[in-house]
Amino acid sequence: MSNPSQQLSKVLSEGPKIRDLIQMHDGELNLEVPQEVSRATIDALINGHTGYCNLSGIDVLKNALIERCFQQHGKLCDPAETLVSNGSSQALFMLMKCILSNADEVLIPNPCWPAYRSYIELNGGIAVDYEMGNMGLDIVEVRKLVTHKTKALIINSPHNPTGLILSRQDILELVALSQEFGFLLISDEAYEGIIFGSGEYVSPLDLMADSSLLVVTRTFSKLFSMSGFRIGYMFADRKIIDRCSTLQGVMTDNACTFAQHGALAAIALPKSILKKRVDELQHRAYYCHQLLSTTFDIVRPQGGFFLFPDISRVLGATWSSDTQFVDDLLNVKSVSTTPGSSYGMKDHIRISIASVNEAEIKEACGRIIDLVHHR
Repeated sequence: MSNPSQQLSKVLSEGPKIRDLIQMHDGELNLEVPQEVSRATIDALINGHTGYCNLSGIDVLKNALIERCFQQHGKLCDPAETLVSNGSSQALFMLMKCILSNADEVLIPNPCWPAYRSYIELNGGIAVDYEMGNMGLDIVEVRKLVTHKTKALIINSPHNPTGLILSRQDILELVALSQEFGFLLISDEAYEGIIFGSGEYVSPLDLMADSSLLVVTRTFSKLFSMSGFRIGYMFADRKIIDRCSTLQGVMTDNACTFAQHGALAAIALPKSILKKRVDELQHRAYYCHQLLSTTFDIVRPQGGFFLFPDISRVLGATWSSDTQFVDDLLNVKSVSTTPGSSYGMKDHIRISIASVNEAEIKEACGRIIDLVHHR
């Protein structure tokens, strides 16, 4: 499996030499950090919030996260079930470190963010793929993969890289499966809040009564454009939180104190500001889908930053793989994307609308189509 970080390294090294480069490989939002967040962070620095704090996060932020969860899902978590981490990536890695023993299995979606596999394997576990393509989830096939070694199952909705959202029925069936077999259901909700159209977004927090089997990770990096703040968080059973807090103390100590004050301001943002951001992303995603749908099999995204077109119909004599297509697209047409094989599904490419405006989307899609028609 190719690694998207290799493509990123190539773009970073060759990008300055590529004329008129349009970057559609990146998962970092180009909308500015809300001014309220910047001001709160600066105020925290000025007011001396620059030292160590509670390993699991400052109390005022944890309480705000709990209140937000209750408003969204009607579920009341406890501060002892809440951990603020250095991004949700750290939360997921620490979780795997704390729950896995040798050869424990974790079910992961295919395609998926490739870091899942790394987190599992680096901590002695085995990643087992379940299908999560453009047709959604097949719970019968997922059930067949559950064994006595199954420790957890990861879901990601909105999904990177397809942009799909798991349905209420999908979540209900996964919750039931978790409770039947006693494995953890881990919900990576990095793109929570970035939902398009009138689609229903359902989290296991809405449906799962036994929270001892549920772990939810979230981040401020995506919706709020706070990727450099490195603030994420996790809701889980207090035994898991205790172990992860101890591990975080050994690894990094607490998450950045003044950045946590910025996160607190992000939670308090008016809904109108967040809606404007989501509307902009929806416009980009739908416009990109419209332009490419005549050339590729492509599902309109329901949320998040990405589209995941099937390019199999254009592969053949000119390109033998999605990786070759992506390389040509970069070198010939100056558009950077990532190959689907990096996420576990060949013959696709991942296109990000996080860092491009409407004019750049139009230009980039035109170049992609031109490359196909003149191969």
